Amino acid sequence: MSARSIIRALGGIRPTARTLGHATHSTVQGWWVRDVIPAQQQAAVFGAAKASGIAVDPGDLIPGFDHATKRNAA
Repeated sequence: MSARSIIRALGGIRPTARTLGHATHSTVQGWWVRDVIPAQQQAAVFGAAKASGIAVDPGDLIPGFDHATKRNAA
């Protein structure tokens, strides 16, 4: 799942910003454009997704995280 798909699942740019409460819509739009949620915001986004019933793996928030490698290492 990409940053964009997480933002989309949370309802879009403005709803995501409102859900987080501390991020402006222009900040979330920057995440959308870069398709990356900054490390210092990842816990809040993960919590918001979880509270909304959206299945997000913490690895989904880490750019370049390879789920296949993680599965193969287990």
